[in-house]
Amino acid sequence: RHRPRDGRHTSLEPLSQRRLRTLSTKSMVEANGTSTAAARALPAIVKAVPSGDTVLVMGADSSRGPPPEKLISLTGITAPRLANRSTDDSPWAWASRDFLRRLVIGKPVTFVIEAPASTVPGGPTGGPPREFGTVYFEGLPLQQHIVAAGWARLKGVALQDEVLAPIEAASKEEGRGVWNEASAASSVRSIKWAGSFDAAGLVAAFGRQPQEAIIEHVPSGSFLRALLLPGFEQVTLSLCGTQCPPLKRGEDGVEEAAPFAREARFFVESRLLHRSVQIALQGVDKNGTLLGTVLHEQGNISLELLRVGLARVADWSSQLSDNPKELREAERQAKAGRLRLWREYVPPQAASELLGRVVEVVSGDTLVVADAANNETRYSLSSIRCPRMGREPEPYAAEAKEALRRLLIGKKVRVTPEYHRSFEGQGGGVQERLFAAVLFDKADRNAAEVLVAEGLASVSKHGGAEERSAHYDALCDAEADAIAAKKGMHSGAPPKKGAAVTDLSLPASKERAKSFLSNFTRGGKLRGVVQYVLSGSRLKVLLLKDHCLVTLALVGVRCPACARRDSPSSGEPFGDEALAATRAACLQREVEVEIESVNDKTGVFNGTLTLPDKRNLSLVLLEAGLASRFGAAGDRS
Repeated sequence: RHRPRDGRHTSLEPLSQRRLRTLSTKSMVEANGTSTAAARALPAIVKAVPSGDTVLVMGADSSRGPPPEKLISLTGITAPRLANRSTDDSPWAWASRDFLRRLVIGKPVTFVIEAPASTVPGGPTGGPPREFGTVYFEGLPLQQHIVAAGWARLKGVALQDEVLAPIEAASKEEGRGVWNEASAASSVRSIKWAGSFDAAGLVAAFGRQPQEAIIEHVPSGSFLRALLLPGFEQVTLSLCGTQCPPLKRGEDGVEEAAPFAREARFFVESRLLHRSVQIALQGVDKNGTLLGTVLHEQGNISLELLRVGLARVADWSSQLSDNPKELREAERQAKAGRLRLWREYVPPQAASELLGRVVEVVSGDTLVVADAANNETRYSLSSIRCPRMGREPEPYAAEAKEALRRLLIGKKVRVTPEYHRSFEGQGGGVQERLFAAVLFDKADRNAAEVLVAEGLASVSKHGGAEERSAHYDALCDAEADAIAAKKGMHSGAPPKKGAAVTDLSLPASKERAKSFLSNFTRGGKLRGVVQYVLSGSRLKVLLLKDHCLVTLALVGVRCPACARRDSPSSGEPFGDEALAATRAACLQREVEVEIESVNDKTGVFNGTLTLPDKRNLSLVLLEAGLASRFGAAGDRS
């Protein structure tokens, strides 16, 4: 058969009738003896072991997709029946099945069908119909292996078989397997069926430690049913951080499969079905389904699915995983090779960039950037979310905003717009927000990544079709490191409380403001941060040493009045220009303030302000023609 040059399985079309006939009709023969039947047997791989006397085999060639399968009950023997929700195990049923499972699962065998296919279906999962025959393992019929170990009884004409009858007699005499009647009662399992116990309690009890388990069913590539050992808890498990294409069965019983869904399921089935594995439980989703990682002796099945392009990283659950960085690296490899799900993947193209300067930090993830023409645009940092500010800020909201202020205010940045989002505004209207990557410094550091790495922001969990940052993988890696290091909001502790701020800018605080004057004048130049610019010559400044918020009027100069939001008046000529100049020069910057007096009527302090570059703001405004000197205070200053 032709194999694609790149070695990938590129087709999931139904297998041809010719291949099915090759696997089935040639083997439907009457066996005239063990040697004759073995000579006519066809090769296969044991895919599953439903019970102690039944195996599911599949064709050995899977190069063109999932091969055909046959469900074979071994003729001449009967093993104890396993439990279901309505009946308990027959004595020794679990041990019988486990013996056969360990003996042949995943191993090459040959088989002969000794009777036509029955009308008995393969089971509730819509598998192949049950057929009866002999399966040969290591040159002998499986019946001989099973009967010799005592895990099945002969029935029908096999009771007179010259080979099997003496083997059964020896097993019975020695009390092997099902013939050990003294221990029969203790061999019946007490199964905790899914839904009969608290899934979250199971996660807490195991504490993310890997547990021995057997994979019992694979509904889809990333959705499994398993039996935990030794407690026999039946669990439904979704692979943590991994999402395969879905498979759905309609009301008419017809299976609907997304592209590569059947191939993903077969990939997992052929490696894990009825295999001994370890499962690390890592959480529970909103529907009560357990999230976890399945570890086989050959590796982590989630990583393997991602590497071959049969799964995508599930953003919403990847951070519960112990290895989110490895998951994303595996997905990157599949994208680079354009494997399967990524066969039409096109790397994101760099959007148009603009250079500007940060003039305001609105919150931990939102800032205002002015371009060369001083046109200001508000941007939100792509694919992250910081705690929200407001009347009652969320924990770490103030810390995130302060970190971004220290990082970017007044600096030149490179902005790459990436996507838009529409949100419902407070007044009921629709607000449009522009999200962008903001890079700074010569090393092009990503501001969003810095915040995430410090535990001051979380990475947004995007839907499969949603646009996201071009740096999304790096953001997720930074978040994983922050979680591991328990930084910021991941520490589990509230932020450290700073000293309370005394607000002397309020009208009701004018009398109290007078009592602070002597303290401020004795302090000389006081370090502060400009919180708000009211006009060209009036500002609100937070004094860092005294933790006081004051209104400062520049002594000896006056700027034209600017337009007010609460008034239809347009203000005085050049008032808005003076406001813009002061705002651009010092908003949210660290400055030095020297206070000279306080207005007894308003509680506004008079003084001078020195900019970060050591220039006097009053002189800057005068030289720009945006302020005028007035009064005796102007002469003294």
